[in-house]
Amino acid sequence: MYRRAETDTKRIMKAIMALLPPEASERREPTAAEIARALPAGVADVDASAEHEATRRPGTN
Repeated sequence: MYRRAETDTKRIMKAIMALLPPEASERREPTAAEIARALPAGVADVDASAEHEATRRPGTN
């Protein structure tokens, strides 16, 4: 049942987190190898501070 977008989103995310293993809740920095596996083929690195990233990620200003 829809109530409020913010409340519903929190409820849904809590339910998703309950399905994940405990280590999914631990904060940690990803390794270079993990980051490389997450990037598209042929991309060596992505500079998040680059101008194209600022325009691609709405809502961060």
